[in-house]
Amino acid sequence: MSTSMEAPPVDQLTAELVATLCMAGLTYLAKDDVESAVVACDVAGPAFERISTTLRPEERTSLGELVSALRMEIVRKRGP
Repeated sequence: MSTSMEAPPVDQLTAELVATLCMAGLTYLAKDDVESAVVACDVAGPAFERISTTLRPEERTSLGELVSALRMEIVRKRGP
């Protein structure tokens, strides 16, 4: 029995993490849990920036739009 494991490429794994955090953040906002959404955004944003240059253009665009949507919704929920 082999004990070695195949790990996915780190940029792919990170992209999935960013997408999951953004979707969770938007869900938190739907429940008016702004602080949890901010934490999700605080992790997702820098992670996206770190891997953005390794993504295909369409992946970079769609993931970037998701991060931006979360950021904008946080600003909207916080108000003036």
